[in-house]
Amino acid sequence: MEIMTWISGDQIYGLELGVCQEVALCPRLKSAPHAPACIAGIMNLRGDVVTVLDLPALLGRAPQSAGAASTRSVNGAIIRLKNARRDAAIYADQILDVLNANESAQQERPANFTEAERRYVQGVILVGSRLIVVLNPEEFKI
Repeated sequence: MEIMTWISGDQIYGLELGVCQEVALCPRLKSAPHAPACIAGIMNLRGDVVTVLDLPALLGRAPQSAGAASTRSVNGAIIRLKNARRDAAIYADQILDVLNANESAQQERPANFTEAERRYVQGVILVGSRLIVVLNPEEFKI
């Protein structure tokens, strides 16, 4: 299984490569008025309006943007998701790499995860000293 990995906030996340459409540099995001905290903002990506998710906020942690998408670093990136229902992407502070991971290396979610984490997280993988939170691909694809 190939897993795209990135850092958002203070956590390393991963998602099956087949769910990821593309990675693009992220210019400043435009705020989305009245959007929930899990929406980091919106952007124009080659003529498509793409909703950018703030993954820590989606998982029930404090939003990184604190409602101010225009203050996002221009050094970040987005991971555009393959999804026919909506154009969506995940904001990443830093893109890491693609790992080849044996499915048996993946461990169950910790028991203390919140409801949102149980929905969006499939499991965790320990690679060296790094703990990678692997997202549930079913929640991020068609």
